[in-house]
Amino acid sequence: MGLFNFIYKNGVVINSLYAQIFSGLLQSVEEKETGRTKGSGHVEGSVPPFCKGRFTSEDSNETSQSTVTTPHDIIVFDTLNALNDRMKASVDGAKFGDILKLKGDLYIIPSDIEKNSIEFLAELFFPMLDMKGLPQKARQHVKPFLKKTLISEDKGCRFLFAAEEGTFLRGFLPPEGMQECQKAVTFKYGIRAVPAEIVAVYEGEDLQRNILPDQSILGGLHMLSGMINDFYLQGLPPSAPVTPVAIFYRLNDTDDLENVL
Repeated sequence: MGLFNFIYKNGVVINSLYAQIFSGLLQSVEEKETGRTKGSGHVEGSVPPFCKGRFTSEDSNETSQSTVTTPHDIIVFDTLNALNDRMKASVDGAKFGDILKLKGDLYIIPSDIEKNSIEFLAELFFPMLDMKGLPQKARQHVKPFLKKTLISEDKGCRFLFAAEEGTFLRGFLPPEGMQECQKAVTFKYGIRAVPAEIVAVYEGEDLQRNILPDQSILGGLHMLSGMINDFYLQGLPPSAPVTPVAIFYRLNDTDDLENVL
């Protein structure tokens, strides 16, 4: 199936899965070549009065050459290949912890764009927030709190993945897994979707929304966390949270190379 260009690789998850599958993490691949060389020579002469004739000698040398290869994407390919038969090709029927492999369109929202746009977007979308569960006195503090919370120093990117099957995934891409910086992503793609494939851990099974009492501190924090989540998802189609393992697209005209995935 040719070669890939990776948009994102979750090194932490990939290394963990590889170590679990293969009982250890590959650090390097070493190949050794050993050869033997021979040399011979002769000399004519005599040692009177004992003998006369031709004397021959032979030397033998053994040489060894080592080549050390850095694993790099070998770990990624071996991990994905090992899991390939267990991957689900549809969100329908998926359970929490299933591994998905889907084709679709990737929408990336860089954090620097998000951070610089919050002030404007907050005023636009705050009126749509549901604050019925909050005490009347607390509501006036919600906007300043959410603004401060939403303007995050995290450098990663939120993303939405529209699968060809009509379902949607959502998640976060930490910067260390991105194969290009945010400015490059923003400049190249803008608001366009990137045709891509995603391998991700599905975390969208129905979970109990809140078991913490609203009267407790933790319950209140949980409620505010839910409001922030609702703010981001306002107006979007229903989507399932996932932890992405790898996001990539295939390079054209490379199908004659070694098949993977």
